[in-house]
Amino acid sequence: MEATRAEVLAHRAAAQDLHGGAAVATLDVLALGFVDSPPKTGGAGLAVRVGPYFPGSGMGAGRSGTGGHELGLDRPNAGAPGLTGPDGPGSPGLDGPWSAMPEPGRSGLGGPGSDRPGPGGSALDRPGLDGPITGRPDLGGPPPSGAHFGGPEVGGRDFGVPGMGGPGPGERDVSGPVFGGSDLAAADLGGRVAGGSERGGVGLERLVRVLSLRGAPHLHRAADLPVLRRELRPRTAEQLAAWVGGFPVPELEPLDLLVELLHREFPGERATKGELSAAVSPLLPADWTPWCERCGVRHVMDGLFRLGTLLAGLELEHVGARLVFRAPSGGVPAVEAEGESTLVRAYARLVGAFAKADAVKWLGMTPSGWPEGLRPVVVEGRKLLAVEDVVEAPPPPAGLLLFPRDPYLLGPRWLVAPDAAVARRVWRAVGSPGALVVRGEVVGDWRYAFSGRTVVFHVRGWRKVRGEARKSVREQAELLAAVWGGSALEPDVVEWAAS
Repeated sequence: MEATRAEVLAHRAAAQDLHGGAAVATLDVLALGFVDSPPKTGGAGLAVRVGPYFPGSGMGAGRSGTGGHELGLDRPNAGAPGLTGPDGPGSPGLDGPWSAMPEPGRSGLGGPGSDRPGPGGSALDRPGLDGPITGRPDLGGPPPSGAHFGGPEVGGRDFGVPGMGGPGPGERDVSGPVFGGSDLAAADLGGRVAGGSERGGVGLERLVRVLSLRGAPHLHRAADLPVLRRELRPRTAEQLAAWVGGFPVPELEPLDLLVELLHREFPGERATKGELSAAVSPLLPADWTPWCERCGVRHVMDGLFRLGTLLAGLELEHVGARLVFRAPSGGVPAVEAEGESTLVRAYARLVGAFAKADAVKWLGMTPSGWPEGLRPVVVEGRKLLAVEDVVEAPPPPAGLLLFPRDPYLLGPRWLVAPDAAVARRVWRAVGSPGALVVRGEVVGDWRYAFSGRTVVFHVRGWRKVRGEARKSVREQAELLAAVWGGSALEPDVVEWAAS
């Protein structure tokens, strides 16, 4: 089978409901999850697909009706000066303990009291702040003390193939600005608010926030959690190695003990990552709890801790600067036998043509098997794989502002960003900006900043965007402003003057 790049991108945009107008409950792309770090960026990614009728945005009534503000939705990092990326404010000086990779870092530091990743993480998914705006006083300068910083993947930090992270001051989540101090009602992030619209209401299925793929915070449908637990559970030493970073691979058997302890020793109704780690680490074998120089104690490896919380059925609070877990409800989830590669099949179906390395990077580990029916497809002379034919679909939307790790950006980068210079700016080892997508192709990047009642979208290449694409980007900026601030916040789109 052969397909053009344009055909693959049109197929992907349609499969992922990027044309808008979908109900959250029926979004097929939720099978991939939405990275939600910092909190509420996942909800913004959903808003792109639901469009102007996104509940709580107020746009269905010309932004004069109930807006995100009235529903308890605050704007991201309100009041913080400086140019804020989808990843968080650009700021120097955050060097995580990523000794296995060439970025600045310190070997052997860390513990699950922090939300930083550790060695062994993929450069694709690491947090950071070295965007083009770093050190630019003309664009607002460094954020204030105590600001929350961010990294890639839908406006926040993803953890790569997780290893070990060190606790930051106060165990803060260094992943990015928190989008307000309350639940993102517009996205119904915990199923607690059922927003409505002019169309009679958008059916919202309950979404949960958990540490899942690569150990990163994701929004998922509750019904998808058993599949995630089954397919992310390591069953071989090789798969377990993906979760331990630079440490020696321990025995696999204590994984069930960790899951049991996370239930049995859970301290109270809520627990931070550090509190929960402290409760279970003394009860685990020595090879699961290496010495941590930064913490001055032995504790469970960060990646294994993150994996354990998923297998134990622990959910995260939807807001706040720290990862805070809710006490488990019900018993320990059952261990399911290996089954079909449901996650990889969903990836193949929703991303379209891909290479196995792309799927492994997204999953964070090598899957136990590949879905049946994979077939070769040649795109622009390159051999890829597909699980179904690339069907004819409408052209992608004229213009989009996507967060850094939006599902549309998965798969081979050259497919969606043929300009290598643009790709280097968007997919950064640290501090990825958002992606400006014009007619399916990534042509630029963007960040945002707040000025009073205005959210300013700084878009690189904005002057070159014309016609329908320019109109579409403005409409999406208005949607995001409405989701963040209801009728109280106005958008402004300007050329990003960063060098």
